[in-house]
Amino acid sequence: EEEEEEAAEAEAQVRALAPHTRQGRERITDLHCTAGEGAAAGQGRVASVDQRGSLVLSQLPVPREAEGANAAGGCIVRCCPHEPRGAAGWCGVFLDPTHAARASVVSYYAQRLWQYEGEQLAASADLLHNPTAVCCGMLLPASNHASLTAVAEGCYVSVWDLQRSESCVARISISSDRMLAVATNGTNLAVSGCSRHVSLLDARTWRATSTWRNALKYEVNYLSFSEADPRVMYAGSGMDAELVCGSLSAKFPLERKVFHGDARWIGIDRVPGSESFYGLTAAGSLFHVENFFSAADRDRTAAAEAAAAASAEDTAPKRARE
Repeated sequence: EEEEEEAAEAEAQVRALAPHTRQGRERITDLHCTAGEGAAAGQGRVASVDQRGSLVLSQLPVPREAEGANAAGGCIVRCCPHEPRGAAGWCGVFLDPTHAARASVVSYYAQRLWQYEGEQLAASADLLHNPTAVCCGMLLPASNHASLTAVAEGCYVSVWDLQRSESCVARISISSDRMLAVATNGTNLAVSGCSRHVSLLDARTWRATSTWRNALKYEVNYLSFSEADPRVMYAGSGMDAELVCGSLSAKFPLERKVFHGDARWIGIDRVPGSESFYGLTAAGSLFHVENFFSAADRDRTAAAEAAAAASAEDTAPKRARE
């Protein structure tokens, strides 16, 4: 009986993911997944977009071990293009972690940003440059806690309030190099790209408050905040096999950690609610990196931070006497 339940759950998962790879669909250029929250805890969502900007959303069945779960089937929502998307090319998608049915899509050649509420196109905006990354879910008191969307376009990062005014609330330039990655943990925004420096932006002034310099050997294509500590950032590149864990603050004594795949990364993402990663390489290998920033790493870092603080307290009286 248990084997039958496991088989039924696996079949339900396959049904929920099948529309993303259905026959006749254009080449998929981006995929994003997120874990459910609140009443939908444990029920994940997956979104994929193809090279024409056609979006498919699926809701994964709740795992059978979850209390009161019903693993029978996932709720599939198909979102077709609502307007011409221009030439086929890279399109990106990001699921809003603050809203169960909201997804943002960008198109490189169309230079457009769309936001969906379920099957409905809720908002859209013209971009000044070709977008290369998108993220949403940044909540600011100044915006009445509306979820803002950040887009990397050219050497800028534009921030949009699509719920209230469909307007650009900030356009930020950190360097003259192209921006290729953006990430938010709800209150902070991190950006990077060809410069290989990761900058943390203060959302009140949109200025860089700290910088992780030379994070990678090649351009940064992927960023993610640690859920265990907001001062810790993960970075990856599509030009290399490295996944790096580092600190956004020079005062935070975190030892740099590096994981090497067997070829350059095709795609990599952190498992929501954890410090683990899945990554696919150009060699066709799928890697699972378990607890990259582990509890032991956090303990060592906390001990080093306490030792540094104690040392600073000891030297302060000596400097005062001098």
